[in-house]
Amino acid sequence: MTKTTSHFSELPKQWLDSAYQNNQNWCIRYVIKNQGSEQEAKDIFQDSLAAAWVNLRTGKFEGNEENFHGYIRQICKYKWLNELKRKGRFTNAIDLERMDATPDDNEDLNLLLDETDILMKSIESLGDNCKVILKAFYYLKESLTEIAHKMGTTDQSIKTIKYRCMNRLRKAYIALKSQNER
Repeated sequence: MTKTTSHFSELPKQWLDSAYQNNQNWCIRYVIKNQGSEQEAKDIFQDSLAAAWVNLRTGKFEGNEENFHGYIRQICKYKWLNELKRKGRFTNAIDLERMDATPDDNEDLNLLLDETDILMKSIESLGDNCKVILKAFYYLKESLTEIAHKMGTTDQSIKTIKYRCMNRLRKAYIALKSQNER
């Protein structure tokens, strides 16, 4: 019988040891495969394990040990994606469909991964100017004035270009999403 969090008094040491053994090397491979270093991977893993552990201890995570491993890996993936976005290294190098996936009962996380993959493919279908503008505005949190200055255009022009880029992104996203639903 698989133990669940309802038997928590027996779990902390067992699950923590198992989490290290089963997920740390996976996280290192994943981060290195996706533009990172071993040290960055170790940092991401520690942060992810801490977040998962807190959620386990506070009851936000419910499930068995296998689910917990999948949960840790999902957190690692999202933390690494966020780190890439923060550093401006977010590209199509991250291949969410070919990751070492762990079976996961959490349908919301799997759905979010699918949605992220569709969004990434949609972004890649845009022209270079659109990618630069949207990345600068949404991920790097630059103002339209800063982006206009960098691109050598006016504030009003960059506002119009950003609007058109978002419309292209929406159309590409909707088209890819409808293809995936077939």
